[in-house]
Amino acid sequence: MDGFLILDKPKGITSQKAVYKIRKCLGVKKVGHTGTLDPLATGVLVLALGEATKVVSYLEESKKIYSVEGCLGKSTTTYDAEGEVVAEGDFSQLTQDQFLDQLKKFLGAQSQLPPIFSAIKQNGTPLYQLARKNIEVELKPRQVFFEQLELQKWDPPYFSLQVVCSRGTYIRSLIHDLGKSMGCFAYVHELRRVQTGPFSIGEALTLEDLLSNPAVAKRDLWSIEQGLIHLPQIPLLDEEEAKKVKSGVRLGRVSKLLELNEKNENHVLISFGNQILALVESKG
Repeated sequence: MDGFLILDKPKGITSQKAVYKIRKCLGVKKVGHTGTLDPLATGVLVLALGEATKVVSYLEESKKIYSVEGCLGKSTTTYDAEGEVVAEGDFSQLTQDQFLDQLKKFLGAQSQLPPIFSAIKQNGTPLYQLARKNIEVELKPRQVFFEQLELQKWDPPYFSLQVVCSRGTYIRSLIHDLGKSMGCFAYVHELRRVQTGPFSIGEALTLEDLLSNPAVAKRDLWSIEQGLIHLPQIPLLDEEEAKKVKSGVRLGRVSKLLELNEKNENHVLISFGNQILALVESKG
């Protein structure tokens, strides 16, 4: 089984635990995932099976869509409902219009600090492990982009947003920073990822579905070709060229096409028929 599965990750388990369950259920040795989801979060978790694990870094997942419920009035150590409350603020005078005014300030390009409780590694160690040991670390800001921040529910202390953002964004940091900007604090109460790149929740399988009927995995498996459809392709002319590529032989015709790479694509697929044989880095 080589390809991608879209899992609707349930609440309460880590992304790695979900991978372990799928690996055991399907009997596939190589299973990985893209875009870690916190245990609190649910929704789209893209799993790579077999040979698909080799091309995870080439997937187009620059755009993410989340549905998040925040809670006003408190700040926690983890920026979500699983952490300890470290500060409280009064939100009783905050109006919906004032909230929306603050929300607009977060649209577009932003410099964002990740939560200390995150999977980002420092010298090979995840930050959350250092945080649990009370080891202080210097958090480095990252550039993120918010394309859309739409208020869907306003029922203080709770509010719900639909967030369309760039890869690498922490929704927990967004809610924390939003609460801080309003002077009353806020944390993530519920979080659900509904889309990452072309992979959406409407096509996702639940963990229960997969564990009870593993056959649905093969039915709903995305091929490697489907996952990389956004990349340009150079089709081979015949089986002779295909044999050479499979043997690692460099083809002069293909090399010339790569040199004429007018669009300056970073990566190009070499295919024969409907199958991808190689992925090359273009120097054009």
